[in-house]
Amino acid sequence: MTATESHHPVPDMEQTELSFNWTDIQLFRLVAQCGSFRAASRKTNRSVNSLRRRLQYLEHQMNCRLLVRDVSGAHLTDQGERLFAAGNDMFEASMKVSRELLKSERAQSPRISIHVEESLGTFWLIPHSIAFQLSNPQFQLDFRCAVQSPGNTLTHCDIAVQTNPPNQDSLIVTRLGYLNTQPFATRGFVERWGEPNTSSDLKRFNLVELEMTTDNELNWAKLMPTLSRNNIVATTNTCASHLAAVSHGAGIGLLPTYLNNIERDLVPLLGELRYSGDIYLTYQRDAGNYKQVRTVIDWLKSIFDARQYPWFSQYISSPDATAY
Repeated sequence: MTATESHHPVPDMEQTELSFNWTDIQLFRLVAQCGSFRAASRKTNRSVNSLRRRLQYLEHQMNCRLLVRDVSGAHLTDQGERLFAAGNDMFEASMKVSRELLKSERAQSPRISIHVEESLGTFWLIPHSIAFQLSNPQFQLDFRCAVQSPGNTLTHCDIAVQTNPPNQDSLIVTRLGYLNTQPFATRGFVERWGEPNTSSDLKRFNLVELEMTTDNELNWAKLMPTLSRNNIVATTNTCASHLAAVSHGAGIGLLPTYLNNIERDLVPLLGELRYSGDIYLTYQRDAGNYKQVRTVIDWLKSIFDARQYPWFSQYISSPDATAY
């Protein structure tokens, strides 16, 4: 619902020459979409105060209030609604320009950029890319490993491997497989402290927590919200640091089952707590027309083939069913 209109009108865009920072408008749109500065802060890794300063600067340029902030969140004013709609048009126009630039670059360059969520990129795609590049020396794979999915856009990459499905018509979305997660500890940890036989036993063990960065990621707070936070001895914000904490014996952590075939010292625990999420392959609809992109797409599908790598199956009896 639109908040009460302020007394300052939006400048006539046709009569007034204004210089806008596109980043400020994007941040304004994100705050409006999230409904609060705090939620937008988590998505951008910017502080709440930084977002507020950028919005205040934008409002100063516009000479009007764009958002009204109260205890329930941030709400668009009438002027904010107008700028939000105009920002959507600007976003669509920028996407068209980006797609045209990508087409031109794709037709001339052997470089294929892949946006992939951190754990899958660091521990799965990059190790497997060595064999691919030996067979395809003309390719240059540019991995963009990030803690978050690219969302509904592939502005700066050719292909994405992600756990949150986009919902944009211009994108092709295919399920690659399933990301199975369950508790793990090291053999040394189990030898020293034993292992839990049931989920209720976890209250006797040290646990390692991963701060969630995507909706499909799993952590103790999501899996067992009634579990005491006193058991959490270490919290990490990346999958790599989370694996490091578990593999050095800090405690029991929730890890993707494919890591058991990479880190041989890990012991899978409590199979009944295994959680399965989706892994998606995403690319622009026209990207499949390019031979080099199609070759990389076929390679990505092959390294998530559940017949060869059963830990990417939705129904897997054991995380170590097949060796890495």
